[in-house]
Amino acid sequence: MIPFESPAILQIHARALYGCQALPSSHYISIVKTRLLDLGLDSSLKQLPLSINTPLVTEKGKVVRGHSALDIQELVQTYVNTNTVPKSLWEASIFQARWFKATFLPALVSWNHTDQQLSVAHKKLIKSLYEKGKMPDGLYREFQNMV
Repeated sequence: MIPFESPAILQIHARALYGCQALPSSHYISIVKTRLLDLGLDSSLKQLPLSINTPLVTEKGKVVRGHSALDIQELVQTYVNTNTVPKSLWEASIFQARWFKATFLPALVSWNHTDQQLSVAHKKLIKSLYEKGKMPDGLYREFQNMV
């Protein structure tokens, strides 16, 4: 089930079983850590994610929850300036597809900003990603319900 389980759930399970002497869980934890590393997520098991929708991510040696708001703002600002989806997002959607869908897109959907221009661009960027087939239908519907 490890390849199909949500990354945050894997982090929670492994953290709960870490150091447990009653169960032979070391092999499971090792596989989970490998899977989390493959997805570019935190595999230290030192912290629990805040929700099952937002796994912990390792960013430049520092654990953060979800994706950096400044990075998202920068991507949205790039979208404002160029009116096209940033190249880094296209590359991530292709070469880091699991991370893109499991971590980045939920962070992008939940991001909000007080600046009206950025808020409008944020909505357009999400719509553009959806129209290009880079966002799952369920997540897009969730975003529409939030707006």
